[in-house]
Amino acid sequence: MEPTGLLFLDRIPALSALYLDNSGTFQERSRLSQTPQEIEGATSRALRSQAQLTTLLWYGARGDGLSQFDVACVLAPSSLQDIRLDVSLTGSEAIVLLPHALRIYLERNKNSILSLNVTSDSEMRQFVPLPILSTIDPLIHKTPEFLAALSKATHLVDLIIETVPFFDNDIISKIIDIIPNLPHLINLTLRPTTLSAADTIVHPTLASLDAISARCPSLEYLDAPIDLINVPPLPQRLPRTPQLSTVCIDIAGKSGTELAVGQIIAVGRYLATAFPNLSELSPMKDDEPARVAFWKDLKDLVRSYHDNRARALQEIST
Repeated sequence: MEPTGLLFLDRIPALSALYLDNSGTFQERSRLSQTPQEIEGATSRALRSQAQLTTLLWYGARGDGLSQFDVACVLAPSSLQDIRLDVSLTGSEAIVLLPHALRIYLERNKNSILSLNVTSDSEMRQFVPLPILSTIDPLIHKTPEFLAALSKATHLVDLIIETVPFFDNDIISKIIDIIPNLPHLINLTLRPTTLSAADTIVHPTLASLDAISARCPSLEYLDAPIDLINVPPLPQRLPRTPQLSTVCIDIAGKSGTELAVGQIIAVGRYLATAFPNLSELSPMKDDEPARVAFWKDLKDLVRSYHDNRARALQEIST
């Protein structure tokens, strides 16, 4: 069935939830054939089209980048609160269309969306072959429009982007930079991958958390790879106490034993100052003894700073 066949759904009264399994539906068109102008034209028409499925609040879909984009261009809800996309990784270059699909959903539902969950349905990391990547027009795999749309979804409470490949290997840093625009965010998971096996994800630094601690007071959970090597100065006293209680981070691929004692102490002081309610610290994987030991020591260090602060405040009040 072609994506336009989904238009009949608008005839269903009071439809509030919809899940589409498009895996295999458009396999015969799995190769990317659209030009940048055709993709931009389809995106513009989708953004201008009259709202349909106006009662739809929850939407989920499974399929590759092409099917996700095609359906986004046809369906035109404007009141979605929860969007969940399971992206099939087929090794096809069509995955570069995913940011365009996300842009459509975010821009059309910017005033209503509360949760965006974009993950891969594959446990295996699959890359697009370099010869194929080299043929893709750079205008197609650009992400600024997606990032701009995400920054305007200011009502977001949950944001999860996990195991989904992007062309930009610094996509985590780019998303982290706009998180301060989402003041109501409570849960944040950023674990995307790269399209090419030759690329590695560029990790944001601890300094990138300064603005988040200052402008996202509701944030409770953060899961993202962070470079802990360069520790910034301690943040200024915050007007509002961030609620962040759990952090799951990597050390840019290091185990923790490679950090000097002074660096570990500096990381602990920074996290304890930036996030006074922080109580749980853990890496992405806890099966390496050195990594487990490091995170236990860092957690104990942060707890000691919190205890000292609590005692000082108690002494001041008595």
